[in-house]
Amino acid sequence: MAVVANQFFFPLLQIVVVSFFAFAIYQDHFRPPSPGIPVLIRRGDESMKRLEKATGLVLALVITIINKGVFDAEPVWKAYSAFFNLLDVAAILYACYFSSWGRNRIFSLLERLRTD
Repeated sequence: MAVVANQFFFPLLQIVVVSFFAFAIYQDHFRPPSPGIPVLIRRGDESMKRLEKATGLVLALVITIINKGVFDAEPVWKAYSAFFNLLDVAAILYACYFSSWGRNRIFSLLERLRTD
């Protein structure tokens, strides 16, 4: 069977989402602080709209993949699809909204896409 088949791609997606979540937690809480003065950033309406669009796009993509992987056949995880949806949504929301590392990476990516 191909690696892109749902029965392989779905667990791979879960590993990627959980790894991204764990890396965001590491960057926010366990990485040694950088030297300098801590700065408080207050995001405006435009930047929050950009953040919401990026987060919504990622959430829609992940939930679509989960639902496709769950409803295509009779996989082992079909009974746990709601749990996987909740887990992925919580992980992505943390990484995109609550993690300062994640927000800064999203904004730098969006800015790079606009200027390249």
